[in-house]
This record gives sequence, structure tokens and C-alpha cells, in this order.
Amino acid sequence: LGVFAVSCVGMSLMSKYGLGGELAAVLGAHNPETCADTCCIPPAGGDYFERAAAIKAAREKRKQLNQASPIPTSLPDSTRKNMQQGGTKTSDQKSSGKTPNNKKSGNAKKKSAQSTNISANSADSASVETKERTENRSLSESGEVLPEMIVFDLDNTVWTPELYELYKRPVAYKDIDMFPAALNALKELATDKKWEGVRIGLASRTGEVQWAHRLLKEFKVTESQMIQDVIDFKQIYPGSKLKHFKHLHEDSKIDYSKMIFFDDDTWNTREVSKLGVLCVYCPYGMSEEIWKLGISEYSNRRSKGDFEGATVGGSKYYDD
Repeated sequence: LGVFAVSCVGMSLMSKYGLGGELAAVLGAHNPETCADTCCIPPAGGDYFERAAAIKAAREKRKQLNQASPIPTSLPDSTRKNMQQGGTKTSDQKSSGKTPNNKKSGNAKKKSAQSTNISANSADSASVETKERTENRSLSESGEVLPEMIVFDLDNTVWTPELYELYKRPVAYKDIDMFPAALNALKELATDKKWEGVRIGLASRTGEVQWAHRLLKEFKVTESQMIQDVIDFKQIYPGSKLKHFKHLHEDSKIDYSKMIFFDDDTWNTREVSKLGVLCVYCPYGMSEEIWKLGISEYSNRRSKGDFEGATVGGSKYYDD
């Protein structure tokens, strides 16, 4: 009885104060709002020791997959060279805009007012044009139905290992690396005209928010673009991903049914799919098969008039 009482108190305190990870998996605490690992999904029968063992097994397989190709061959040549030398230079991409030159006028105030009106009208026209382009792009030249937004998780989806497993700020290509398929997907979205008008979003509940933002500036997608340069919307902070997607929806004005979400955690996919999002479960990170599956499933379902949320994917889409 004494052991049982101590166990109950421990579980209650851990749930209250949000202690997650492997310790929670072993002791039996369940707090999906703050847990940084997949242990927040209670298995049938409530055997948390079994769940902890499953997490450990998944990590071991993930390490084996990563060790098979320590330096992704799909990276740009210059990036691979930097990796072989022990790191890569970081750079912040700064955008610059040109200010249109207005003709000189004796009446500055009048010209200023006219310029303001023209700018407003131009902005409205640009907004309409962007909307029309996005709508037109929802159907590719091959007849494939495309989403309006593709959202990626970060830890164990875009890169590995997970940030909470590290004890100091990670350096890109040294302490942490991108999955080759994640790099290829982002590069395709950034450079292929097929995806013009389709937005890219991030939804991560990592507790190491500053580390994540820094890595977005360090990982290259193309020779001239880092991850942060190709992302349209970012939601990176702890908590339920229902909140992340609420903000993504509000900021982009894109309906949930026109989104695809790639994530390695079934708790997240289960929650988000209820909003109407097509979720793709990638337990060992992004792979070429998982990427193709998500795009084809979205096109097939939407072309048939199926706009319900769902989760597809799983471990069977990985090579042994």
C-alpha cells in the first residue's frame, strides 16, 4: 500500500508540473500538453513500461537509419564540403525591396496622396492576383490536386536527434542533421514551379525554441536559401498542436481541409486530424515514400470529394 501511495503521488505531481520524456514513460505520468516525447500516448492496458521500451526501440532504429548515411548525398556540394571540414558557415538572409521613383511635382502633398491611393490599389490587386494564383495552383498540370499549405514538424521529422535529447546548443551538420528526404521535399517546394503559390508551415512543440530558430538559419535548402527563407508560417513553442494549427489557419486564411501535416507523433496527428487536416505519420522521420504518400493521398481523397481529416503513413513505409 505504501509503494502504491508513493506511486500515485508521484504520478499526480508529474502530471501537474508537466514532467515528460522517458522518465514520465517509466513512472507512468501522462501529460500530453507538455510531454516532449511519444510517451504521452497511453498504450492499451496502460503498460507504460512497455511504451518506454517501444520508444527506446524506435530510437535505436532511427539511429541505424541515420548512421547508414551520415552525410546526405542530396546536400549541395559546398554544404557537403563544409560538413566534411567540421561544420558550415551560418548566414542570415536579408530581404531588400526597391522603392518606386515618383516623378517630381510642385505639389508634394497631392502627389503623396495620389501615391498612397495607387499603392493601396496595387496592394489590393496583388492580393487578388495571389489568391487567384493559389486557387489555380490547387490543380497541377498533371491533374493532381495540390494542398494550399504543407506543414512540417521539426524534431524527428525534419531533423534528428530531437532537441530535448541534447545538452548544449546544437551546431547544424555537426550535432544534428536533416533527414535527406526532408531536405529534398523543402528544396522541391522552393524551386519546382509545380508548387508555386503553395505555402510552407512549421508546427513544433519543442521546448528549445531558440535552438530551433537558430537551426532554421543554419540548415541550407538551396545554395542561397536556408530553411527560414522558404518557410511562410512558423509556430514553434510547447503545448498542444491544436493551438499551433489554430494560429496557422488564422494567419494564412487557409482552410484546414487544404493542409497536409507531416509529424512523427501519433498524439499530434490524432489531434490535428480532427480539425480536417490530412496528417502523415512518419515515426522514423521524413522519407521519400512518406513524402510521396502524403501528396498522393491528399490528391486522391480531395479529388473524390473527401475533405475529412485523417492520418496515413506508418512504419511500413520505411525500408528495413
